[in-house]
Amino acid sequence: MLEAHAEEKFRMIVIWEPMLPSDGSSRMKPSMLDDERLVQYWDQERVTGKWYTANAKDCPNLGAVAWDAFYVYGADGKWDEVATQPIACGTPVIQAKDELAEAFDKLRAGKGAK
Repeated sequence: MLEAHAEEKFRMIVIWEPMLPSDGSSRMKPSMLDDERLVQYWDQERVTGKWYTANAKDCPNLGAVAWDAFYVYGADGKWDEVATQPIACGTPVIQAKDELAEAFDKLRAGKGAK
């Protein structure tokens, strides 16, 4: 998706969490997703995944700790005490990639998602 939209202006945040026994920060390869619009973080305590499970009410099937999921926010998304709900979300990412692409296309067209 990044390569297909190389000229598009957007921001992507990737948060890696240790969910499988073989996961560890040393296995995180920033070069795997090499794009200047993207920022990557390692969340050892899975704070982010727990937060999404508790707060992303419109996103089904997240489990106890959300992982292998995406959340799409428009330019008006807010991250104050309580974040706005994502306009699109899905899990696992590889199976929901069409939903992700559709949400991205709607944002690009100025139509929002959902």
